Amino acid sequence: MVAGEHQPPRPYRPRDGVTLVGPFWTRRQVAAHLGITIGEVRRQPVLLCVVGALSVEEVYPCLQFDEGGVRREVAFLARLLKRRVTDVEACDWLIRPRRRLDNRTPIAWLAADGDVDRVVRSLPAPSRPVPGEASLPGDVDEWKTAASPTRSPTAPWSSQPGAH
Repeated sequence: MVAGEHQPPRPYRPRDGVTLVGPFWTRRQVAAHLGITIGEVRRQPVLLCVVGALSVEEVYPCLQFDEGGVRREVAFLARLLKRRVTDVEACDWLIRPRRRLDNRTPIAWLAADGDVDRVVRSLPAPSRPVPGEASLPGDVDEWKTAASPTRSPTAPWSSQPGAH
């Protein structure tokens, strides 16, 4: 490379580093918000948490919560993402606009009642072994019947009140 030439930026890859956007809640704050015990917080399969070398306990990105509990979009995607990437990579993926989703973030796409299959097809490539080679359609069907900590398992997909 000649001095003064600019090298094009590398494409985003989960292992290149991630962006974490706060604020974050502690385990105690999450327990209070969800109405569960502190011990139950760690066992929630839909919660994304960040464990750092300098922190005493894990923290939970607030982007995954709304006034009713865990955001439905995040609960759906967290189950799929946790099989493929670390929680930190999952948080990063959730906040980055995706070309396949008309340059919207996956959360914004689903909140606007976008096509669920389109989000599933844009999931990041695994950065670790995928346990049990679970099929994505089965994951989606499993999620549709599973309840998040504060929501009904039969609630419609729409995140908009009254939109059915």
